[in-house]
Amino acid sequence: MSGKNSLKVKKIVKTVISVFLFLALIFVPAGTLNWPEAWLFFILYILIVSGVLIWLKKNNPGLLKERMSVKKTSKAGTKSL
Repeated sequence: MSGKNSLKVKKIVKTVISVFLFLALIFVPAGTLNWPEAWLFFILYILIVSGVLIWLKKNNPGLLKERMSVKKTSKAGTKSL
């Protein structure tokens, strides 16, 4: 497998894990999957996020790349607001 394909597979795996974690955080405390409002929220969330990602990829791929990258922590001497 080439390096580019390996990165795509890693992104897909991370996305799938994130989706299941998101669902677990909603439905495990509820104790049921029978919660239509939560399913609606989840579907709308996925649609909106997907739409924004598609729009950014088309209109501003540099910003998308910057937002998707993991950054190191800031310098030790900086203050948080």
